[in-house]
Amino acid sequence: MQQAPTALRIREQLLELMKLKDIGQIKVTEIVTALSISRNTFYSYYESTYDVLQEIEDEHVAELRRINTRYKDLPLDNRYFHEPYPAMVEILHFMNSKRHISRILWGPHGDPVFQSRTCGLIRENFYDKALRERYILKPNDLVAAFLVGGHQSMVTYWLLNDTNASEEDMAVLLYRMMFGFYHN
Repeated sequence: MQQAPTALRIREQLLELMKLKDIGQIKVTEIVTALSISRNTFYSYYESTYDVLQEIEDEHVAELRRINTRYKDLPLDNRYFHEPYPAMVEILHFMNSKRHISRILWGPHGDPVFQSRTCGLIRENFYDKALRERYILKPNDLVAAFLVGGHQSMVTYWLLNDTNASEEDMAVLLYRMMFGFYHN
């Protein structure tokens, strides 16, 4: 669904402000002043700044879910210690292609609720999948926390810093970090 140009401008302005401050510190007045639109115009598209952010985050999460759904039947396998796991590559490619948004959502002023939602996806699509496939044999909440938190931290670092790691290199490294403990 294509959005109205004004709604897109509102979204872009909110993201621009989130480079500098948390969503709770951003007021509608800042957005409408920067865009030279009326408050009524803003409210014809969104109920609040949180509503704008929620729409952006929901689209981001929906795409991550679509990618994971496409690869749900692709089994985890030791070959991915040496070649990139396709789901990870596509996820990283999506995040990289939306780097300006990803950097904000995952950055220091990003929404912790969004970050928690995406960590839930990591757990569901990698750790829980590994348990279902018996790629990891024993559930362990501490290991799950490490795998999910480490995965999230590595991706965040990759997004926020200009590293030389390609999407494919990152996918292999993430896979090794997540599952290398369990395999020789």
